Amino acid sequence: MPGFLVFILSLSLLVIASLSYLILGAAADSRSQDSHRRRQIAIDAFATVLFAESDDVTKAFHVKERFERDTLIEVVSSLPIHMGDDGRKRLRSIIETPRTDRTFSRQVSARRWSRRVDAARLSGLIGSPADRAALLRDDHFAVRGVALAALSPQQVGEHADDVAAALLDPEPSVRAIAAGVLPSGGGACTMPLSAILAATSIDRRAALLAAAHITDRTLLGVLHLHARCDHPENRVLAANALAHQSPAEAESILLEMLRDPDSAVRVAAIAGLSRIGGVASLVPLRGLLDDPSWTVRTAAEKALTVIGPAGSMLLRQQNRKRAELPPSGSSGRAGIPAPVHRQLQVKP
Repeated sequence: MPGFLVFILSLSLLVIASLSYLILGAAADSRSQDSHRRRQIAIDAFATVLFAESDDVTKAFHVKERFERDTLIEVVSSLPIHMGDDGRKRLRSIIETPRTDRTFSRQVSARRWSRRVDAARLSGLIGSPADRAALLRDDHFAVRGVALAALSPQQVGEHADDVAAALLDPEPSVRAIAAGVLPSGGGACTMPLSAILAATSIDRRAALLAAAHITDRTLLGVLHLHARCDHPENRVLAANALAHQSPAEAESILLEMLRDPDSAVRVAAIAGLSRIGGVASLVPLRGLLDDPSWTVRTAAEKALTVIGPAGSMLLRQQNRKRAELPPSGSSGRAGIPAPVHRQLQVKP
């Protein structure tokens, strides 16, 4: 009898375990199918944002669930594309609902930083300029970084002061995002960037990276200031930024930087001059072919080749001059004939 009870108990446990496995498996399949369905809705909405030919097609989509909305935002932000104003309007019409607006307003002032990050993802599409400014000045670095990345080029110009201030953010990731975003703001960002670059401290590296993607004559003064500063890293970045400015003014500063004591700065100045391609840099670059640094000599050779036929001719002359020099330690020794290519053929 006890053996029969043990058998019944074991069988019951087996049945319960099997049923639990089936129920949990069905629930997991259901969640997976629901997740796939919502993700497909978000992807279809994304395709509508990019390729819709009429407003009626856009109105057919209503992304109401948070999962669908977040997936759509994630897809849009992860792809290296520029939607343009029309695409942003379509995306806003799909996402923005009265419920979404209320949720966004609560998330902007939420205590948990993760909820403010959710608001920052949407800040480029919905919300007022005051909401975007609050997110750009948030106490948590993740919120500031996401809010910067969500800005459109027009919004970058509207918040140029806040974006430029982010170039001095204590968090390196935020500074990197700000350096990549700021140039899209155009001329509205030039004056705030110049104000940041007015000081030559080491923490201006992100601002110098941003200046390398902006062409404006008003930046020449502050870039020249950094070209003479005490920090070699800043001087290298200043040389890179000068290469993207007006050639007439930038060339003279880069020629001055060829005499910098740091070899990395000289290499950066050579790269800038090769990009400009001015004739005035040919002779100074030829002088660097005898530089003590191997990297500087290599950079000078490449620059002379890139500048054009005149640079290539100077490089050939220098190579010919090197080939004609006697070997090391052989100068002043009698009885050693001159190299074959230097012996004169005298006709009788």
